[in-house]
Amino acid sequence: MRVLAIESATIGIGAALIDLEGVVATRKGLVGDLSAEALHVLVSEVLAEGSIAIDDLEGIAVDIGPGLFTGLRVGVASAKVLAVALALPIVGIGSLEALLSGGSPEPPRIAVIDMRRGEVAYASSEAPEERYLDRPERCVEWLRAQSGLVGATVVGDGWDRYSTHFGSIAHDLELRIDITARYADPGLLGLLGAARLRAGQDDGAAELLPIYLREADAKANWTMRTPKVAIDSPEAEGGL
Repeated sequence: MRVLAIESATIGIGAALIDLEGVVATRKGLVGDLSAEALHVLVSEVLAEGSIAIDDLEGIAVDIGPGLFTGLRVGVASAKVLAVALALPIVGIGSLEALLSGGSPEPPRIAVIDMRRGEVAYASSEAPEERYLDRPERCVEWLRAQSGLVGATVVGDGWDRYSTHFGSIAHDLELRIDITARYADPGLLGLLGAARLRAGQDDGAAELLPIYLREADAKANWTMRTPKVAIDSPEAEGGL
């Protein structure tokens, strides 16, 4: 199954082509270069490397966040346009899930994404269903309350951004910081998406929505939420 993966939810952009053998081609860029045009160039390049036409695709996978507002809009909109135009099934993969999927099952992984405005989204592979948006210091409290995270690998750009908050917990838990995994790898995203598409999942282009969690920066009068809001809770719903 030939699947196109699109990544643009956090600090990086990328595209990957997946087939039954695995990852065929990947391209990555910087968030500063983010635009629909830049993303389309990366898509064209992976298709060219894989020697297939866009009409040969059989599915689309896209990072639906949480992440940065503009990146989510560009990536999800581009993926939905392709799915509709080509009449393809589409699946959304969460950015925390994609980050946690990299590497072997051991040691465990902790994903921390910079959400700006002094907040991070975070989760661990030991309890991936527990995904939160909160201040870095509350993330530290959460980590101290968890078991089984000694020696864990940390991924995502949030740890770098708030390193002064995380220094003590990194030492106490003997954490390993993977600076090469600051955002979801489009190849891993594609492998997750391809597995779901092969299993018959189709989120539907009309129904697929990004996980914004809050209003765009341009909207005024943001009020900080109550501490530790679970991403899947009613208070954290978001959409287009």
